Amino acid sequence: MKLLRQLLHNKKAVIGLAILVLIILVAIFAPLLTEYSPVRRVGRPHQPPSWEHWLGTTRLGHDVFSRLIHGARVSLAVGIGAGLLITVIGTVLGIVAGYKGGVVDEVINFFTNMVLVIPNLPLLLVLAAFIGQASPLVIAVILGFTSWAWGVRVTRSETLSIRQRDYVKSAEMLGEPGWRIMAFEIFPNLISIVGINFIGSIIF
Repeated sequence: MKLLRQLLHNKKAVIGLAILVLIILVAIFAPLLTEYSPVRRVGRPHQPPSWEHWLGTTRLGHDVFSRLIHGARVSLAVGIGAGLLITVIGTVLGIVAGYKGGVVDEVINFFTNMVLVIPNLPLLLVLAAFIGQASPLVIAVILGFTSWAWGVRVTRSETLSIRQRDYVKSAEMLGEPGWRIMAFEIFPNLISIVGINFIGSIIF
């Protein structure tokens, strides 16, 4: 509730949230907002914007407005799917690396640095070409498995700070298993970081 009140008092955040909700609603109700199919020829090629075709037509006679709002569904699905996968991988690896340290931290850092130096867009194009006709699900998975490194860096650095807190040390002294400390002592204190990573990943 506190976070919601802070959000509502931030005019820029409210405007951004309103735009996001509008885009989501347009994507959900796309079939009700236009009578034209996004994949069928419905007019002459290269028609200018008009009352009949609000954004004109493509060179194949497709309605541009219809393709825009139907395409929003695919874009949102890929963004949310990839963002969720990126956030899950980044959060889990970041917490494990930051809490365990030692060899585990070094191995995760090695793979993190390796992913960071690989340019995502060329890799995505190469993998999509290799796979062939890449579906939105395949694109989301490829993006998810090639874009998690920054999330690991941020989560790890915050975990290194939290692991020194008194309540974490107390849980260790009481003999709590490592997975429980990471899940119930460290992770709840990373919710804001995880949320920012998720939103940033969708935007990216």
